Amino acid sequence: MRLEDLAEIELPAALGLGLVVLLAARLAPELRPPLKSAVKLGLRLLAESEGEAEAGIIERLVEPTVDSLMDGLLAPPGEAARAKVERTLRHFEHRARLHARRWTHDPAHIGRHYRRHVRHLRRRLEQAWQRRGGDRQRYERLLARLDEALLPDPGGAAGPPE
Repeated sequence: MRLEDLAEIELPAALGLGLVVLLAARLAPELRPPLKSAVKLGLRLLAESEGEAEAGIIERLVEPTVDSLMDGLLAPPGEAARAKVERTLRHFEHRARLHARRWTHDPAHIGRHYRRHVRHLRRRLEQAWQRRGGDRQRYERLLARLDEALLPDPGGAAGPPE
């Protein structure tokens, strides 16, 4: 568990847990070591479950995006394929930014959460490309477009409000 993980836990839950532990430690000093271990375990489980939940949400956004991008890449070159890729990237960007704003408890971390979505999309796209293949130049252009359109996130902001 990192200090960064603790910062993402909701404040009321953390305060409530702290109050319960303090009261229990005052009422029964012999319980301090087991309480300390239980609190550490509880915080670790909470942080882990939040991380897994976020990973699942990201995967549900990335999977159909990768499928749609690969369909666009494998389609015959032309304006329809290009439009499909652009539409898919815009939709992904909108949903990823929206999720990043909703998920983080600290506005300063919105950009980091958004970039996590984009990195996951790149990894999954690379895996799909290795499995399915296709025109390498179109794939390289898509990656360049992905970097150009989705990665710039000046100041950690999540873009203009919707």
